[in-house]
Parts: sequence; structure tokens; C-alpha cells
Amino acid sequence: MTIVEGDADPFMTGGIERVDPDDLDDRLWLVFPKNKREMKGRDGETYLAVFGDVIVLSGPETDMIKLGVRNKLDRIMFTGPRADRLESCLDNRRPLLAVQSWAPSTYNKKVRAHFFTNPDTEQVAIGRAAYKEWEAEQDPFN
Repeated sequence: MTIVEGDADPFMTGGIERVDPDDLDDRLWLVFPKNKREMKGRDGETYLAVFGDVIVLSGPETDMIKLGVRNKLDRIMFTGPRADRLESCLDNRRPLLAVQSWAPSTYNKKVRAHFFTNPDTEQVAIGRAAYKEWEAEQDPFN
């Protein structure tokens, strides 16, 4: 499932299929960062964007969001504090286990600012089990 096209502006509504970021709040994620690049927003400023695949491990299922390692969301784009955190994971070639949270934006109170928080002990155990399941299904020659 493609969520954001590769050349999409991070603040526009283009793309093939979209998951509403608010639908992903308070869920446990396993994120596999794939690449990063600088992109221009609508305001003309340049922002870091990190693209990655996401496995959602908690919360209710929807038409667009299914739980588990076989239901990966492909090529999600992250900006802001989430991109900064994922950049270090990308540089170290490691996935990120985190919970997406939100707060009112400091520059526009009409929108939510999304960020990652650390998982608790129970969520870490869920993440480790999911990672082992994901790892077992990988083709070493692909």
C-alpha cells in the first residue's frame, strides 16, 4: 500500500492512498526507515523528510490500517521531530519501536504536531516478538 508518492510535497494532500495521521495516534509502531531527503514545504522552507515502512502493532483495525507484520504500510513520510528521530535510526540501520503521540502545534493551533514517545516494558516485548516474526520472513537474497 503506497501512502505517499516519492516526490510528494510533505504538506500537500497528493498521493495514491492516504492514512490519516490522527488514526495512527497512540499506537505502537515498528518503523523501518528507508531513505531521507530535503523537501520544500508549501511555505517554501526546506524540511527533512524520512521515508520508511511501518508495521502497526496496536490499536483498532480500520479499512486502511491492519495490525501485524504481514500488513506493512509502505513508504510513509515523516517530517518534524519524527524525521529527526528516524534519521539516527536510518544512519545506524536500525528500526524504531515507538508510540505516536501528538500535541497542539505551536505554529498552527488547528493542526496536531505528531511525535514519537518511548514504549513501555510490555510494548517492548510486543515489539521484540514482532521484529523476530518480521525477520524470519525476510528473503536473504532479495
